[in-house]
Amino acid sequence: NRDTAVNMARELNALSSQSNKTNFVMISSNKAPAFLPAYIDTKIEAENFILTQCHNLSPVIVRPGFIYNMHHRSWSIPLMWGCELLHQMNDKIVSKTPLAKAVDPLFPAKPTKLETVCYFAVEGALGHL
Repeated sequence: NRDTAVNMARELNALSSQSNKTNFVMISSNKAPAFLPAYIDTKIEAENFILTQCHNLSPVIVRPGFIYNMHHRSWSIPLMWGCELLHQMNDKIVSKTPLAKAVDPLFPAKPTKLETVCYFAVEGALGHL
């Protein structure tokens, strides 16, 4: 993901100019899965590259939680309920304890509808954000 985002941004940046910026949308992530901590690190590396090195782009970074959709990702619905339950448990209970910072990476971000991600990606690509 990092390399693809960086390569695409680099190419679009080279084709654009300060006076004719190109809208660029990167779908990143709100949090990494607990078992893949490097996942978020690579997303942040790509974000930082786009934000600091691509001056000819107008970037929009979308950071959804687990993306779910009944019609296109029906398998995601049971996972969404598990993510939502764990997110709420972390938000309402665990985050109020002294161990909150230490255990937060073990809990998922709030799940996000595919339609919501699509809406913001399109609006960003059109330059409306």
